[in-house]
Amino acid sequence: MIMEKNKLVITSLKALESLREKNVLEPTINNVIEKAISKVEDIMTNNKVRIAIIGEFSSGKSTFINAFLRKPLLSYADEPTTAINTYITYGKEEKTMVFYKNGQVKTVSSKELERYTKEGQAKGNVNKVVITYKNEYLEKGITLIDTPGANIDNHLHNTQRTNAIKECSMGIFIISVNSLTSKSFIDFLEKNKNSLGKFVFVINKCDLLEDGEINIDTTI
Repeated sequence: MIMEKNKLVITSLKALESLREKNVLEPTINNVIEKAISKVEDIMTNNKVRIAIIGEFSSGKSTFINAFLRKPLLSYADEPTTAINTYITYGKEEKTMVFYKNGQVKTVSSKELERYTKEGQAKGNVNKVVITYKNEYLEKGITLIDTPGANIDNHLHNTQRTNAIKECSMGIFIISVNSLTSKSFIDFLEKNKNSLGKFVFVINKCDLLEDGEINIDTTI
């Protein structure tokens, strides 16, 4: 079954490459095809999938990641807690590393994590934070990227978020049930519609609903 799926992917890649070479599509479409080919080839070559976790602050991104990994690796609160991309990837031992823009790498304790990633404390000289953790899903080649809140618009947050979107294979957008039609959410989708690629949308905090129904204003 795996081999059949690989053959299907390879056939699809060849078809996309043929379309690109014939140059019969608009430049924007060719650009999308180019990015798709690059990401699929990277996954097949390195057997690694990067998944960006995106959402407004307090939507439950960190809680979602902790639940997925079955361990509270990330802190969470009803306030902005992430300003720097945090990569959670496989490692035989749990370790937290801070990567600086000058190339320096510093290993810190998990208790110190917020000093480098939390809004208001994160410094502009930090490039990213990487947490290695022994987990069956991560061992299969999955890397999760916890990103800054989508409703905070400043240079640091935007740069971090854009970098994560560019390098991710797919994304999971966490949406609080009471923010489905918020202006900041819709504005973010509009700004990033050409770069989001393949995304899964997860509606969180449904327990806050009184009658168990989700009403979406489709006129917005």
